[in-house]
Amino acid sequence: MSAGERERLLLDVVTECTSSVLGYHDPAELEPDLTFPEAGVDSLTATEIRGRIAARIGVPVPRARFDAGTTLAEAAVILAALVAEAHEASDV
Repeated sequence: MSAGERERLLLDVVTECTSSVLGYHDPAELEPDLTFPEAGVDSLTATEIRGRIAARIGVPVPRARFDAGTTLAEAAVILAALVAEAHEASDV
């Protein structure tokens, strides 16, 4: 899978998990350029979203990797890096 395909897949994971926690009926309602606060995420929902994402991708999602200005699309890029790091670590 190419890096671009991985990021697109992870963007889908981010939007699906975020929309589910926030009660959206359709993940497509969340634009990739929205920041998490613009989407309606607060600290409590952020914790739940990170947990759901971690369960889906099988990699812990540290809170320190995201801040209030992180967009959904940027989150996918960060997650792609986390998955790559975890994969490299497991190959050692």
